[in-house]
Amino acid sequence: MTEEIWKVHVDVNNFYPSCHVSVNPALKDKAVAVLSNNDGNVISRSVAAKAMGIPMGAVFHEIKHLVTAGKLIVFSSKYQLYGDFSTRVMNILRRFFSAVELYSIDEAFAEFKGTLREVIALARKVKNIIFRWLRLPVSVGIALTKSLAKTATYVAKRREEHDGVFAFGEPEQTHEVLKKMKVGDLWGIGYSGEKKLHGIGVENALQFTQLPDGWIQKNLTVQGLRLAYELRGEVCRPLQLEIKPKKAIMVAPSFGRIVTDLETMTKALKRHITKAGEKLRHQHSKAALMTVFINTNRYAKHKPQYSNSLTFSLPFATNENEVLFRCAASVLSHLYTPGYDYHKVGVMLSGLSPDTSQQLKLFVESPDPRRSRLEKVFDRIRLKYGRDLVFYADRMPINEPPPDWLTRQQYPSEAPTTSWKEILKAA
Repeated sequence: MTEEIWKVHVDVNNFYPSCHVSVNPALKDKAVAVLSNNDGNVISRSVAAKAMGIPMGAVFHEIKHLVTAGKLIVFSSKYQLYGDFSTRVMNILRRFFSAVELYSIDEAFAEFKGTLREVIALARKVKNIIFRWLRLPVSVGIALTKSLAKTATYVAKRREEHDGVFAFGEPEQTHEVLKKMKVGDLWGIGYSGEKKLHGIGVENALQFTQLPDGWIQKNLTVQGLRLAYELRGEVCRPLQLEIKPKKAIMVAPSFGRIVTDLETMTKALKRHITKAGEKLRHQHSKAALMTVFINTNRYAKHKPQYSNSLTFSLPFATNENEVLFRCAASVLSHLYTPGYDYHKVGVMLSGLSPDTSQQLKLFVESPDPRRSRLEKVFDRIRLKYGRDLVFYADRMPINEPPPDWLTRQQYPSEAPTTSWKEILKAA
């Protein structure tokens, strides 16, 4: 067998519920669902929960009776736990593959040079180690292109005879799989693309690969054309080994209760800016633009509705919380209108640039480099000891209980891998 450069796609099965099962093995084989912010909708389900017919995005209050009856176990989102498990999975992959692309919190692509037999053996070894060390089930797809590798993972998840690992070897095998795969299940097609393809009679993935290139590019853009080439076996999507900085950063969780007063909204906005500033500094960026927005609950149609926003230039490109606080509070006071039940206040930072340079302006306040260094010290303290430990004197007092307007989480779970207080104890 000849050596090739293989693309390997690794995907953790039912990632969020699997993390909860990992820290609490008593949940194994039970119906588990994870809820979105404010416990509004189902965003991830275990195999047993899917078998019960619970759809993705299900409104929680419509299935709450299953929890009351003891047929379903739900958890509020625990992103610290998921982030920690994601890091551990990626670190294991880096032990065995020299090139690893972090695609999402529960997916990665890697490259391996060798024979098909060698890469399959390595994939099974990595799969078993991830389960042994982290108790997380994964599926692995192997092919010569990223799109085919992701398609192979699709097969590995759905056919038990492959035991979680599937590889595309011969072209005839690829054609057979693509012929049985719905075109809407292809990576990157989406709802609108599926609708266009169905309109011309294309139902399966193989038919999609046989379309003229001109039609694909015109109707599905160059990304659709790259997908078609990759499904035909031509490499068009190399591994992205560098994480590109975000072009905009937004923090806008919903309130845990209705908020009507400006003081509470200001406290919430300052908390959101603290998180946005951390993200900004983490990717070594500064923001030149800020957007502040507020809105009521559009689904509460029986109540008066109001929304407003304003995008404005900051005095200078910055990642300093103090400057961001001051500008945002001033804008919020203009956006706020009394007499409404507010559902959300949020902030978006845009016009991002590297923090290694600064364009100064005449007759305008200049940034204080000491402030930026201080913020980075705060970030390191919060990362090591907890987000709510260090504040400026005029921010939220440390000893007060968490405010009731925070995002509602009525079904909390422990995070023993990220909190000393919740670490597992041997009986």
